Amino acid sequence: MAHKAWLPKCVCATEIRTFDRSDVIIPNSELISGQVLNWTLRDAHRRVSVNVGVAYGTDVEMVKEILLNIADGHADIVNDEIFKVDVLFTSFGESSLDFELRVFVQDAYMTPRVISELHFAIDKAFKVAYIEIPFPQ
Repeated sequence: MAHKAWLPKCVCATEIRTFDRSDVIIPNSELISGQVLNWTLRDAHRRVSVNVGVAYGTDVEMVKEILLNIADGHADIVNDEIFKVDVLFTSFGESSLDFELRVFVQDAYMTPRVISELHFAIDKAFKVAYIEIPFPQ
């Protein structure tokens, strides 16, 4: 780490490496007086939510079934007694019926990839089922 040689060693701040491998320097006063969020302190599992809207008139039970099947078929998603997959019908939006797929990823570091794979799978499954994802009207 020769590129960090110019940084003085100081006990007045804590250095944290993010998932993206960038370094964040936090004054210790912030750690003492502020709130610290750690997603992997005791457990690597992380809950992820994927929101999707479908056109009005779509069979909502079919949407729920498709989303549950997609989650059940993903190797990196945990679905057991503790970490349950869930689909919520969250709202009647201005242009869509809005749903939230809630899943638990077994390793927090996989979160961005799993979200992307879920988006691809949802898009593909909805096309096969002729379910439209509307744009704002």
